[in-house]
Amino acid sequence: METQIVITGGISSIHTLRGAVNNYNAEERRGMFYSVILTFKTKKEAVEALSEGRKYLKNEGKEIRGYSRGNSLSYDAGVAKIMNL
Repeated sequence: METQIVITGGISSIHTLRGAVNNYNAEERRGMFYSVILTFKTKKEAVEALSEGRKYLKNEGKEIRGYSRGNSLSYDAGVAKIMNL
Protein backbone atom coordinates (compact mmCIF):
# COMPACT_ATOMS: atom_id res chain seq x y z
CA MET A 1 0.00 0.00 0.00
CA GLU A 2 1.39 3.40 -0.96
CA THR A 3 2.16 5.72 1.91
CA GLN A 4 2.97 9.42 1.95
CA ILE A 5 5.04 11.56 4.25
CA VAL A 6 3.70 15.10 4.22
CA ILE A 7 6.12 17.78 5.45
CA THR A 8 4.62 21.11 6.50
CA GLY A 9 5.66 24.14 8.55
CA GLY A 10 8.26 26.87 8.20
CA ILE A 11 10.25 27.03 4.96
CA SER A 12 13.70 26.31 6.41
CA SER A 13 12.31 23.55 8.64
CA ILE A 14 10.62 21.94 5.63
CA HIS A 15 13.92 21.89 3.73
CA THR A 16 15.80 20.46 6.71
CA LEU A 17 13.21 17.70 7.24
CA ARG A 18 13.05 16.96 3.51
CA GLY A 19 16.82 16.51 3.40
CA ALA A 20 16.75 14.26 6.46
CA VAL A 21 13.77 12.10 5.45
CA ASN A 22 13.97 11.91 1.66
CA ASN A 23 15.64 8.92 0.08
CA TYR A 24 15.79 7.85 -3.53
CA ASN A 25 12.93 5.33 -3.13
CA ALA A 26 10.43 8.17 -2.76
CA GLU A 27 8.57 10.16 -5.37
CA GLU A 28 8.67 13.84 -4.39
CA ARG A 29 6.19 16.57 -5.26
CA ARG A 30 5.31 19.99 -3.96
CA GLY A 31 2.12 20.72 -2.08
CA MET A 32 0.45 23.97 -1.09
CA PHE A 33 2.32 26.62 0.89
CA TYR A 34 5.80 25.14 0.31
CA SER A 35 4.84 21.75 1.73
CA VAL A 36 6.54 18.63 0.37
CA ILE A 37 4.87 15.26 -0.27
CA LEU A 38 7.02 12.13 -0.45
CA THR A 39 5.29 8.97 -1.74
CA PHE A 40 6.71 5.57 -0.79
CA LYS A 41 5.66 2.18 -2.18
CA THR A 42 5.15 0.68 1.30
CA LYS A 43 4.49 1.94 4.80
CA LYS A 44 7.62 0.12 5.98
CA GLU A 45 9.77 2.32 3.68
CA ALA A 46 8.09 5.47 5.01
CA VAL A 47 8.59 4.42 8.65
CA GLU A 48 12.27 3.64 7.94
CA ALA A 49 12.69 7.03 6.25
CA LEU A 50 11.31 8.82 9.35
CA SER A 51 13.56 6.76 11.60
CA GLU A 52 16.63 7.50 9.45
CA GLY A 53 15.65 11.19 9.39
CA ARG A 54 15.55 11.24 13.19
CA LYS A 55 19.00 9.62 13.37
CA TYR A 56 20.37 12.12 10.84
CA LEU A 57 19.03 15.13 12.77
CA LYS A 58 20.43 13.79 16.06
CA ASN A 59 23.86 13.18 14.49
CA GLU A 60 23.86 16.74 13.11
CA GLY A 61 23.15 18.11 16.59
CA LYS A 62 19.70 19.44 15.67
CA GLU A 63 17.11 19.64 18.43
CA ILE A 64 14.14 17.39 17.65
CA ARG A 65 10.84 18.66 19.07
CA GLY A 66 9.02 15.35 18.86
CA TYR A 67 9.12 11.89 17.38
CA SER A 68 6.48 9.17 17.26
CA ARG A 69 7.69 5.97 15.58
CA GLY A 70 5.55 5.19 12.57
CA ASN A 71 3.68 8.47 12.81
CA SER A 72 5.58 11.78 12.84
CA LEU A 73 8.83 13.70 13.30
CA SER A 74 8.91 17.34 14.43
CA TYR A 75 11.84 19.70 14.08
CA ASP A 76 11.76 23.45 14.80
CA ALA A 77 8.64 24.76 12.98
CA GLY A 78 8.22 21.74 10.69
CA VAL A 79 6.41 18.41 10.94
CA ALA A 80 6.82 15.29 8.81
CA LYS A 81 3.74 13.08 9.19
CA ILE A 82 2.92 9.68 7.67
CA MET A 83 -0.39 9.51 5.79
CA ASN A 84 -1.82 6.24 4.43
CA LEU A 85 -3.39 6.36 0.98
